[in-house]
Amino acid sequence: RELDKSATFDTMTGCLNGAVFTSMVEKRTARPSVPGPKSGAFLVIHSEHLRSINLRFGLEWGDQALRLIASTIQSSVRAEDLVGRMGTSMFGVFLAGATEAEAREIGERIRARIAQVYFAPKGTEDALTVKVGGVVFENQVEFADMFRSAEQRMAGVQDGAAFELTHLHS
Repeated sequence: RELDKSATFDTMTGCLNGAVFTSMVEKRTARPSVPGPKSGAFLVIHSEHLRSINLRFGLEWGDQALRLIASTIQSSVRAEDLVGRMGTSMFGVFLAGATEAEAREIGERIRARIAQVYFAPKGTEDALTVKVGGVVFENQVEFADMFRSAEQRMAGVQDGAAFELTHLHS
């Protein structure tokens, strides 16, 4: 059981690891034989200033920031949503069947809740911030297309902005 758990989840954050997350999303979006909705949304969330936190306070505080961000994301989504760690400071959220309004609400909720997290490395209060980009889709779609489009939206987010969401047409 422990081997299955360590092969499925990221040990630092408790989120699905990137390979498992990608596989589960692909199964739910690209294969007609899998039951369930073929529409929904995909969000990419990137932690800002993580490098700065690591340099100023040390890697253990950067790891703590990632754990706080991950737990906030997980507590901000619906029970059926998938959350995965996609890279050092990047997370993916798959919202099966979500409408544009639901995706926008969830993305905003994640961003706002992370900004409210109390984080004080070495007694110095510091803000945690993320950029969120996302896509909404209505038909079967490839994971790579969703990820690329969501990441492009995220890259376009300006400091202080909420997040970018677009429609992905297959």
